[in-house]
Amino acid sequence: MPLDVTFQIEGLAKLQRELKQAGEDTQDLKTAGKTAARIVMAEAKRTAPVRTGALKRSIRTSVTKKNVGILGGKAVVVPYAQPIHWGWPKRGIRENPWISRAARVTEPQWLPGYIEEINKATAKVKGAPGGGSR
Repeated sequence: MPLDVTFQIEGLAKLQRELKQAGEDTQDLKTAGKTAARIVMAEAKRTAPVRTGALKRSIRTSVTKKNVGILGGKAVVVPYAQPIHWGWPKRGIRENPWISRAARVTEPQWLPGYIEEINKATAKVKGAPGGGSR
């Protein structure tokens, strides 16, 4: 089972619905998500535990208009990603949440740009402070 670490921006789904209703495109949010994901992924690859390198090579991003995620592992090739990341006490495997840590460590690099894009998108919505006039 692949490892999936996702960070949620509170109110993002509502903002996207309002933008859609206002006829605005949310592509800028997806672009901001891709930028953030690349930053986190680079750090996750740099700090991933390595024995064979398969786990490190399996790290990738998943970006949609609503979600940004960093994935690690693949069900058949690297099924051990989740136990390595989250731990498996019954098997004596301690957690090593390198992807979560990568997101926290790089937050100062990706969060300001993401917030800026959210603020720009919000400003387009009628009724928002500084919002559009539709």
